[in-house]
Amino acid sequence: MVVGLEQNKATIRRWYAELDKANLKALDDILSPHIVVHFPGETGPIGRDEYMKINRKFFAGFSDFQTTVLDQIGEGDKVVTRAMHSVVHTGEYEGVRPSGKRLSYSYIAIDRFEDGKVVEHWVEYDEAGLQRQLKST
Repeated sequence: MVVGLEQNKATIRRWYAELDKANLKALDDILSPHIVVHFPGETGPIGRDEYMKINRKFFAGFSDFQTTVLDQIGEGDKVVTRAMHSVVHTGEYEGVRPSGKRLSYSYIAIDRFEDGKVVEHWVEYDEAGLQRQLKST
């Protein structure tokens, strides 16, 4: 069981590494086609297509992604990850013109695995902190 947990943790770290490169295609190997995502601000769970739209919108507003995994805990079929994301505001995002400034925000996710792929993703991030940084640019 420990081997599976370590593989799942490594899969999550790979997910973040691929997002840092804005490589959404690599997520095909990581995320189930039927993934259920619980994302802040959504009225309920969303599917893979909606999750990818959120990522594309974020990539349009930011670049030079850098993720630092601070903690990872695994138990059973789940991995909890606490991370810090850092981005550069290089495109318009939610009506805010690009500032070129580096912004950072904390992030916690719980990911559930089946057959080596993420089938459910719960995420919470410091959206208020990110918005404060955007407004001060």
